[in-house]
Amino acid sequence: MAPPRLAMRILLFANVLLSLGWCMPTLGADPQAAQQAAKPLHKAAVPGVFDTITCTDGASAAGKKAGQWITIASDGGFRAHSPADGPRDGQLTADELTELRKLIRAVEWKTVKKDYRLTDGELALRKLSLVVGNRTHETSVGDRAASPRAPLALKSLLAYVEDLFGRHVGAVTVAANPPDEQTEKKSTAGKDAAKKTAGSTASTASAGTSSLSGGRTGSGTASGSGYWWSPGGPGRYPTFPGPGLVPGGDPSKPLAILFIGNSYTSVNELPRLVAGLAQAGGRKVEVAQVTPGGCTLEQHVQTSGAMQQIRSRKWDVVVLQEQSMLPVVDPEKMYKAARILHAEIQKQGAQTVFFLTWARQNMPEMQDGLNKAYFGIAKELGATVAPVGIAWRQALAADPKLVLHNPDKSHPNAQGSYLAACVLYATLLGKSPEGLPSEVKHNGQTLLRIDPAVARELQGVAAKAMSGGK
Repeated sequence: MAPPRLAMRILLFANVLLSLGWCMPTLGADPQAAQQAAKPLHKAAVPGVFDTITCTDGASAAGKKAGQWITIASDGGFRAHSPADGPRDGQLTADELTELRKLIRAVEWKTVKKDYRLTDGELALRKLSLVVGNRTHETSVGDRAASPRAPLALKSLLAYVEDLFGRHVGAVTVAANPPDEQTEKKSTAGKDAAKKTAGSTASTASAGTSSLSGGRTGSGTASGSGYWWSPGGPGRYPTFPGPGLVPGGDPSKPLAILFIGNSYTSVNELPRLVAGLAQAGGRKVEVAQVTPGGCTLEQHVQTSGAMQQIRSRKWDVVVLQEQSMLPVVDPEKMYKAARILHAEIQKQGAQTVFFLTWARQNMPEMQDGLNKAYFGIAKELGATVAPVGIAWRQALAADPKLVLHNPDKSHPNAQGSYLAACVLYATLLGKSPEGLPSEVKHNGQTLLRIDPAVARELQGVAAKAMSGGK
């Protein structure tokens, strides 16, 4: 036993060491774990924020004076380059930045591997990397087909970055197979529309009358209202009452239709296609549009001039088309804007139609989410759904060789726009599109021409979709 004075000295010495922050290692402790604990912590694998996010064409590096690329900083500032327009600097809107952050958070980055094949190599903007702190998460796309393992959240993020590029820089171009004249026209339509503040055009088709025939199932009322069956889920949704959409209206008078949307509506001049089909079917129609590229319904409420256009005249119908991804990734944002637009449409005595869009070619699983979002808000507001996306899915399932998408796998080609026009024609006029011409003219100008056999096939699909797919 140590003498009392020696014990006191040992105890005092130990207290001094402890006060200086030194201690003996615990018996059996893992030295490697202690070393790891001393290192600074990395940011989370599923980030709430990001430093930069970059999307390139896979053939060129970001920051170089070649190819297509966009790099977005955490504050929304971006630098970009396209072969057509050269370099571009800009700033995302607060809403765009919020949406981008939300999509980034939705991705399980720890599962992302460099061998994910998100597209088949035709889409130019196809390499995505995210930098958070000192960690880089990257997806790289080769020439093989899209991997079924690639999660929808990751595909959605890539698609949204491509949308941002198209909205702020220029239309996404095709890396393989140079575009023909028609493809080039479609690729630039969204960009041209974005340069217009209101983007309104009006045109008139020839006179005639219409009668309600085919396309609707379910019970009716004295005014002729019917119900549209919802494939993939229970429930019936109301359609328009009577011929010409307005009960007691004069079918010989022009039907005034305003289209509010973005490039999905403006490409191939879809509003004029609808007017041209109506002309061929013997119905006067006047169409106008507010369709800046990539625009959301929320942006239409706030900045596009759509609200002023709704108030500008007496419309019979206003067609609402949401941004392609938003109904899937954030339906509540769509709903809030749709409620505001619908209320304004009602004040003007017009009817609301929701233009249900299609899934992207490499993301067919999107369609169920789109259906749920569009039917949900239509049911809440008592509005009508034009089931374009459902008709697309049915057409592609019936004929696997049929192509409805542009090479960008997002926008419609001529056949896709023709099918959309047939469904909108049936929805708006209450008439079957069967028997309409394969060459669509409007005021003497040929807008679109497809193979007559394909036209008959698409007309039949549109009529089937309007009858609930039965």
